[in-house]
Amino acid sequence: PIYLKIPSNSLQSLHQQLPLNNQTATEHTLIMETLSQTVSTAIQSSDYTALTLVFTSQWQSLGQGEQRTLAAHFIKSAVASPTFFPNAFQSQTILSVITATLAHLPPIVEGAADN
Repeated sequence: PIYLKIPSNSLQSLHQQLPLNNQTATEHTLIMETLSQTVSTAIQSSDYTALTLVFTSQWQSLGQGEQRTLAAHFIKSAVASPTFFPNAFQSQTILSVITATLAHLPPIVEGAADN
């Protein structure tokens, strides 16, 4: 084990920063929830413009792991929708979103072995 000696004034400073870090984490969680909800709603309504916006500009602020999570959510939700893919293949706009999300999937997506 490695032990670090941290001066007490550093600990106090760190403690004062914790609420800010927690607030940032909460805001970050809210962003992910909002994007996930936007994706779900857009899939249900075949709103390709909203999906394109999410997967071209809005998700650029996310980390790689969060992009993978959102990509997996999109694919799983789109596959679960009985109308999304038949209509989506009629649109050039959504094909770029499908390609981008497939490229960002995590190594293992439950139930999606044939990516």
